[in-house]
Amino acid sequence: MTEQVMGAPSVEEQVEPVAQQPAPQTSEDAAALRRKLELVQQDNLSKGEANRKLNERIGELEKSLKDTETRIKSTQQQQRADQGEFKTLWEEANADNARLQQRIVELEAALQAKDQEAANERLRATALQQISSASALAPEQLLGLLKPQLRDNNGTPVVIVNGIEQPLSAYLANLKNPGSGWDHHFAPNGARGMGSTPTSNVPPGVVNPYKRETYNFTDQLRMEVENPELAKLLKSEATRG
Repeated sequence: MTEQVMGAPSVEEQVEPVAQQPAPQTSEDAAALRRKLELVQQDNLSKGEANRKLNERIGELEKSLKDTETRIKSTQQQQRADQGEFKTLWEEANADNARLQQRIVELEAALQAKDQEAANERLRATALQQISSASALAPEQLLGLLKPQLRDNNGTPVVIVNGIEQPLSAYLANLKNPGSGWDHHFAPNGARGMGSTPTSNVPPGVVNPYKRETYNFTDQLRMEVENPELAKLLKSEATRG
């Protein structure tokens, strides 16, 4: 029986195990791998193109949204500006209209005052003529006494007595009657002035604007419009001197 040398490895121990080598790949396996790689690359490219297009579309939408917002803001600002301008124009128009209305009121009042003044002058001239024709000693004075009762009725002087209207000529005829209390204002027997005999048909107390010493062109024009008959008499008197 063979003895083993102490300390020496056995045959089994001296033989190292052989490493297991992988099985070699075939050409079919390599082609399959390349195909998979190509598919992955194609898929990545396809996804990248889709992502690029999607990003472009998103960019376009964002730009369109910004443009729309800008346009809306601009429109709103313009509307506010237009409204502000319209408000200003409206206020100015109202102010102009108020001034115009006020001016119209003032002009109408002035016109009415002028018309009333002219009517009063016509009434005065006509009443003075009738008072003078009634042989009043002081026509101007009597006219002043009757003025509160004197009115104009379509160009005819009338007086209001106890609420009753009557023509001035008729009222003067009653005042001339003895015992009326006013008869002392009139000359007796148709004499004019201070009992003097009249030398013309011109009513006493009437200033003749055609005479040299009392010449007044404005009064001439007014009299020729308001009382042409009296103007004719005064012209005749001024001519006789």
